[in-house]
Amino acid sequence: MKIRFALMAVTLAMLAGLVLGIRDSKLEQSTAFVRDAVVQHSAESIPKKATFVFVGDIMLARYVAKYSDAHEDPVWPFRNVLGFLQEADMTFGNLESVISDAGSDARNLYSFRAHPKMLAGLLAAGFDAVSVVNNHSLDWGREAFFDSSTRLRKADIRPVANEVEVFEAGGFRIGIYAYTDLLQAEGVNSFDVDRVVPQIGLDKERLGLDYSIVSFHWGNEYETTSSASQRYIAHSLVDAGADIVVGHHPHVAQEYEWYNRSLILYSLGNFVFDQNFSEETMRGLVARVGLSEERIEPEFFVSYINKEYQVEKIEPLAILNE
Repeated sequence: MKIRFALMAVTLAMLAGLVLGIRDSKLEQSTAFVRDAVVQHSAESIPKKATFVFVGDIMLARYVAKYSDAHEDPVWPFRNVLGFLQEADMTFGNLESVISDAGSDARNLYSFRAHPKMLAGLLAAGFDAVSVVNNHSLDWGREAFFDSSTRLRKADIRPVANEVEVFEAGGFRIGIYAYTDLLQAEGVNSFDVDRVVPQIGLDKERLGLDYSIVSFHWGNEYETTSSASQRYIAHSLVDAGADIVVGHHPHVAQEYEWYNRSLILYSLGNFVFDQNFSEETMRGLVARVGLSEERIEPEFFVSYINKEYQVEKIEPLAILNE
């Protein structure tokens, strides 16, 4: 009898523990469900929003380096506008000079190679990525090009070329490409409109991109309006899925265009350069672009280069912002 009562007691205790365990388990599940629901609701209630700053050509060699050295300050070219550049979620420009101490001068008409210490300026200014494909990419050969790209990546500045670079900003997943039709070199740049155009659409779906941005080095130097070739390429890129197309190379600002709800900036001109022979080459167009789930919203500014090849100031360009 005692044994039977003992067995019954043990059985009841086990059942009680099971009930309590189930209750605790359900309580945990309920708590986790509520917690996850709150987190999901919070995430959904925060609107996605990101700000990009796009600037023009950046060349950190020659007289730009000379004045930086004179001031013993590799950040000198950007010193006056650090706050403006740093406040964006992402800052992007075209790097016209490799940053390296390697390679051999190809003896082009103009050969640009900046000392590695000049990387500090890009870093201080908050650049997240730069285009590295342009007509000066191989001024000092492949060794310097790849050395420069490695240095940039180690500094957490993405060297953007033909392959898409994916970024997370403001809740968005953004892909950035860079191309030029001024240089064909295996492993550096290979632009074929019939190959690139479909790839942009495929990448957007495959990688789950919210926005696709293409930087393009193109056009004719010192021309203030885009060429038929620029417009054809830009429209083809947009038709394939590009949301923003950013142009460089002419060294002067060109027009912008809305095409199929996408923004095309044909040329931003110079941002840091030592071309002092005209007013047009000593200033550039800067675009601060807001991205939301509904629209692309640009604000335009003009940047001024002073006589020591430093960005003197960046001012709103009222005529384009009205």
